[in-house]
Amino acid sequence: MTITTTQFDYSDFKWRLGENTELMKVVVSEFLNETYAFLDKIESATEAENWDDVASFAHKVKGASSEVSSLHLPSLAKKLELAARAKTIEDVLIFKADLRRSFEALEGEMRLEFEF
Repeated sequence: MTITTTQFDYSDFKWRLGENTELMKVVVSEFLNETYAFLDKIESATEAENWDDVASFAHKVKGASSEVSSLHLPSLAKKLELAARAKTIEDVLIFKADLRRSFEALEGEMRLEFEF
């Protein structure tokens, strides 16, 4: 069966987890919960103008989203991380919003695919 997704590479994710669909569900659930927490921390750090924390949490999103074979989040998180390190506030605000929108699209696709 061929799975078509636009937000993550299902085949790559399945391969990474040894084609264990139950493990995939567990990893996706943890990823979604963890990423929500990271996005909330990015929001709080942005409000506090704590650019080191914004960069740190963006870096964590980059890594976590790579592990679930996300197609867009890793690059958006990297852009946010670099903008925060450079303290380019306008870019931080743009990339933060882009990251959240992309995460919500990924979440929707994952919830449909894994029937959450």
